[in-house]
Amino acid sequence: MTLHIGEVVKDRYRIVQVLASGGMGIVYRARDESLSVEVAIKESIPGRMTGEQMRKNASLLGSLHHPAIPRITDTFTLADGAQILVMDYIPGEDLKQRVEKSGPLKIGEAVDIIMTIGSALQYLHSQTPPIIHQDVKPGNIRIKPDRSVTLVDFDLITTVQDNQTRPSTHEQGLTPGFAAPEQYNRMADMASDQYGLAATLFFALTGSVLADGLNRASGNSQLPERMAARIPLDILTCLQKALQINPEDRYPNIQSFLDALGSVIKTQPEVSTLTTRKQRYTRPETGSKSILTIAAISFGVIIVLAAAILLWTSLSGPTSKPTLAIQTSVTIPVVLSTLPESVTEQPEPTHEIPRIMSGTPTALIVEQKPTPLGGGAGVFAFVAEKSEIPQIFLGSIDSSKIEQLTEISEGACQPDWSPDGKRIVFISPCPPKAKTVGKTDPYSGAGLFIFLLENKQVIPIPSLPGGDFDPAWSPDGRQIAFTSLRSKIPQIYLYDLQSEQTSQLTKTMAGNRQPAWSPDAKQIAFSSMRTGTWQIWTMDSDGQNPRVFSNQNSGAGFTPDWSPDAKTIIFSQTNSLLLSIKKAGAANTADKIINNRLTFAANPDISPDNRWILFDSNLGGTHQVYRISLEGSGAEPLTPDNEKSYQPVWKPLPGN
Repeated sequence: MTLHIGEVVKDRYRIVQVLASGGMGIVYRARDESLSVEVAIKESIPGRMTGEQMRKNASLLGSLHHPAIPRITDTFTLADGAQILVMDYIPGEDLKQRVEKSGPLKIGEAVDIIMTIGSALQYLHSQTPPIIHQDVKPGNIRIKPDRSVTLVDFDLITTVQDNQTRPSTHEQGLTPGFAAPEQYNRMADMASDQYGLAATLFFALTGSVLADGLNRASGNSQLPERMAARIPLDILTCLQKALQINPEDRYPNIQSFLDALGSVIKTQPEVSTLTTRKQRYTRPETGSKSILTIAAISFGVIIVLAAAILLWTSLSGPTSKPTLAIQTSVTIPVVLSTLPESVTEQPEPTHEIPRIMSGTPTALIVEQKPTPLGGGAGVFAFVAEKSEIPQIFLGSIDSSKIEQLTEISEGACQPDWSPDGKRIVFISPCPPKAKTVGKTDPYSGAGLFIFLLENKQVIPIPSLPGGDFDPAWSPDGRQIAFTSLRSKIPQIYLYDLQSEQTSQLTKTMAGNRQPAWSPDAKQIAFSSMRTGTWQIWTMDSDGQNPRVFSNQNSGAGFTPDWSPDAKTIIFSQTNSLLLSIKKAGAANTADKIINNRLTFAANPDISPDNRWILFDSNLGGTHQVYRISLEGSGAEPLTPDNEKSYQPVWKPLPGN
């Protein structure tokens, strides 16, 4: 039967309004008279869902706890056999209504919604057994007045174990344009939710619905060119992969899709602490006078540019690049560092160090700063794409010299210092950053190498097929932790420089990567998918006692780094990559974002004097190396904005 407005069901729920109706049932807004709260009531259409299916769905949903998934509070059967599900009432409108009313969303808003819903789906997929939503579409995404979003309508949820007992296509009531091709053959799996999520993002950005899955599978798989032209190329590349006809050709999981999206989103928020700003363009007046003026200005600009290029060339050191001889029979020298029992703070320097590099390529501005950067006289290694191929360079805060260290035809990246500051471990090959977009493991096939600064030799570290990356040199100089794909799933390994033996630290079905040593070499922080989303974890240096560290409710966590005093861990958090900092050993405390305006800040590295942070970001539209104080103030670029630079790491202080 259909419930009526004003009717009281189960002597408790008063029907207030019809919210929606569909092939599986009718949704009402009601008031729980017992608790004086608003709820949503789903009445299933008789014959569409059995009582057993209803109870099973309620049981599945009742065990879930995610901020973007509504709670199930009650379930019962009416006298006529209709199944009733009572759940949280979600005020607001759905994404379909929003786009139809106001048009396509801005890129940032659309991706934020997809990131949140994707997190909920990844959470469902991480359950044992994995749960599949099967009906991801704009109409099932509610947008609250506070702009938070919730995934609703779980009528079609099922587990992977129930793959063979799913209802027929007619009973499912699939939504054309959002249902994956395999769903029409009762072959839905977790990749089907990824397809629906990507189709939803396409709709949010264009206002257009894709052709149904069967039509696309029949040879019309290309995205509509006219609509696709409205989407930035990097995002379109991610969508094309997530919308592949064959589920095996999509991303391996939803988190990989989200990671790919997060890596390509480009925003330019106004950060008042940046020392350089681009001047606003104004249209010149017409007429012969303005033409002469433009010509004069243009000539002047050419002169300035030429001077700047000559000045930049002279400041960049000799033009001849070091020739790197890769030796295969050299024993890697092991310099052991003595780890202090307790970390003592460095005395505060009183002299001033000028910053020598501006963010604009047309002028070099020298500014006096009240406090110096810490770490090896302000020396840091970083990756730059001066010739489009990533190579490793040295930069210094108190010197104008920039030195290129590597010149490897296949590229070099991910540098990390030995504790004595005489060697750098890195990986190769490294594709340009633009070619890593949309790839889950862009460094598959890479290997580890050690660069000796004294004679510029390059020594390979023995490896196995798959790919080794994310190297981290231990503070005692004995070992290098790294991520490897040799077992297909990314796991963390240790290479012992003395015995030349490799051991595996993590052995889970979930991915583990980005190891970072504690200053006493007794612990390792790392990023793991063990909870269904990338989170920061810690473990003993032998792989024992793994513990989750970051707060899952705050978003995903990446690229951790310990402070030299071992008191805090900094990492990139949420899909916008905000820098967060947290006391080490205080996993139950809140994660603190150091500056809400710094977005897409990756690879943070704290200076040896514990005062500054290096990181890379595309704040200005191009990936650059930035510095910021540990308190979150004074953000400024350290590398030019006309070339990509990233993955900075401080050189250790002498004697550490």
